[in-house]
Amino acid sequence: MEGVHIRHATAGDIRKMSHLMVCLTEKYITLGLADDVKAKVLASFSVDGLVKAFSEQCDYFVAVADKRIVGVIGMKETSHLYHLFVAEAFQGRGLANQLWQVAKKNALNMQNLTHFTVNSAVSAQTVYKNWGFRVINGVRTREGFSDVPMKLDLV
Repeated sequence: MEGVHIRHATAGDIRKMSHLMVCLTEKYITLGLADDVKAKVLASFSVDGLVKAFSEQCDYFVAVADKRIVGVIGMKETSHLYHLFVAEAFQGRGLANQLWQVAKKNALNMQNLTHFTVNSAVSAQTVYKNWGFRVINGVRTREGFSDVPMKLDLV
């Protein structure tokens, strides 16, 4: 995508990453959730939550346009797509796929993987299905939050 650069995230990006992730989560993911569940979900995208993720060996990439972070992807334990967020103005333009391709290539360069996993938001399943992920257990609800476990087999 013209004017967008994807690079490894650094600790200096955490505040801007958190802002993007919290804003999108409040708008698209936490609607209708109980207040305590919403608080827990949002805490995972807070500055402290992301500092913790960085310390737990999550690998993040950011998409930057005009010095603004407009996309974030995080991989946990190399093969689990942990976070994927794209600013509204950049949605529908292929940026999520570009972030995924960069993160996937990086993960495959690090390890000989047989699959990738993601716990998709219910509303985001189509994106992952388009990339070859398949639903493995249907919708599940844990601690008041619903997601869809999915897997992409590489062999």
